[in-house]
Amino acid sequence: PCGLWVKANKGSLKRHAHKWHGVVRGGDTDIVSCTWAECNVKMLKSSVPRHTLCTHLGETFRCNGCSRIFTRDYSWRSHAAKCTYGVCGYSVTYIPSTRAINLKGISPKQVSH
Repeated sequence: PCGLWVKANKGSLKRHAHKWHGVVRGGDTDIVSCTWAECNVKMLKSSVPRHTLCTHLGETFRCNGCSRIFTRDYSWRSHAAKCTYGVCGYSVTYIPSTRAINLKGISPKQVSH
C-alpha cells in the first residue's frame, strides 16, 4: 500500500493508479502482476481493482438479515431476493488497516469491522 487515501471502489482505484503510480490507461486484456508488496499474482489488468478490493483491502458485504458474507455486492443482491429474513440491506467491511474515504467522499476515516 502506498499510504494515500482512496475511495474504495474500482473506478477510484483505477484513477488512483493512473494519477499516483503512472499506470497507463487501456490494455485491460494485458496480463500484469499485482504490485502490492509480496503479492505478484498474475491477472488481467482489468481485474486489478477487484483483486485489490477483495484481497488487499478485505472488502466484504454482510447481509443485515442473516449475516451471510459475500465478496461481491452483486452476489448479495442475488441472495437478497431469496433471503428468508427479507431485504434488510448489507454492511460493507474492510480489514482494520484499510484507509478509505467515507461514503460521502468528504472526510477520511479509518474503516474497520
